[in-house]
Amino acid sequence: MILMKLKELPLGEVKPAGWLEKQLKIQSKGLTGRLEEVWKDVGSDSGWLGGNGENWERGPYYCDGLIPLAYLLEDAGLKKKAEKWITWTLESQNEEGFFGPRDNDDWWPRMGMLKGMKNYFEYSKDQRVVHFLTRYFKYQLRNIDSRKFTIWENTRSAENINVILWLHGIT
Repeated sequence: MILMKLKELPLGEVKPAGWLEKQLKIQSKGLTGRLEEVWKDVGSDSGWLGGNGENWERGPYYCDGLIPLAYLLEDAGLKKKAEKWITWTLESQNEEGFFGPRDNDDWWPRMGMLKGMKNYFEYSKDQRVVHFLTRYFKYQLRNIDSRKFTIWENTRSAENINVILWLHGIT
């Protein structure tokens, strides 16, 4: 493995202050903080919360912003929203290691949720995430030949690799 001269700082290592903190607080009161109220695709019926609604990339994209925002600001309300998604995702993992909405087996939306889970772990150190990711990547390795990446997975697979390398680095 190539040793990197620079590495990403874990979420929470640097605390926002000044202008950046103000912007994040505006975001927390604006679209990110209220998106579940105004956009049904990430509301309570989302496939990423076990509902019958949208089950592809919208929930994971939302979590990719919500989770770091909630924990960087240490905002109890946002953390409660984020933890709902985190808990459902952890509990959705099956015996083989696959996770997410059962009626969508696309690799791509899971890649987005992997980033959210990584961010959550960096802040919380919740060891369930390490176990969850390890099981998922073993599943992916066992199944990648029979379920090849398609357009989005090929285009965005670096996001998958980034989490694999990060997990390797902490385990």
